[in-house]
Amino acid sequence: MLTFEELLDEIKFGETTILFYPGLSYIREFIILKILNHAKIRNIPVIIDDNLDALSIVSRNLKILGFAEDFQDAYVVKTGGRQNIGKIITRVRLHPDPRVYIQEYSENIQRSLKEHRIERFINIVLGIEDLFRYLNSPHEVYLLVLAIQRFLGDKRRKAFYIVNENSLKVLPPQVYLELMRVATTIIRAVPNFITANLTIIKSLNPGLIGKEISLELEVER
Repeated sequence: MLTFEELLDEIKFGETTILFYPGLSYIREFIILKILNHAKIRNIPVIIDDNLDALSIVSRNLKILGFAEDFQDAYVVKTGGRQNIGKIITRVRLHPDPRVYIQEYSENIQRSLKEHRIERFINIVLGIEDLFRYLNSPHEVYLLVLAIQRFLGDKRRKAFYIVNENSLKVLPPQVYLELMRVATTIIRAVPNFITANLTIIKSLNPGLIGKEISLELEVER
């Protein structure tokens, strides 16, 4: 049976993975810890996109669960918010014009990769659904989707957008549809007592589509 760690290896650099989780669970927190542990074993740097203090909520939840994770081993790109968690390498303004935000993000991330000599990395993106809430028109939605799409094929980056599926229900339907379109891999997580069932909905590897993974909601401390 395929393990979560094996799935992480199957996902290629240049891919964009969207992992949907239900809001009323701590699946997100455990998945983040497992990705961090996997990256540490593989000696791959991790960059976390912390949009609107999403990482602060993850950090707080982990403390409640009894995990002392300060995210100092991960680089953090911070957009908006006030809570500073992890090793912040750049900040991006939450500008009302998404074109300005997208341009600043692109410039800041490229400069940070050079400064820290990061040749390839795993990118954990948190709170992207909250960014979509700030958009005012279908045109602005498509601008942000296109910004996500431009990273496809970037062999330096293996991205995991961890998205609260319940939050998407209050957003325009094209957000969900466009995220499904641009992702190369889509995984849906459902809690099941002390485990989570992960189902692969979409993959570049046809043999993985429909596969299920049982993920224990615990990690080595």
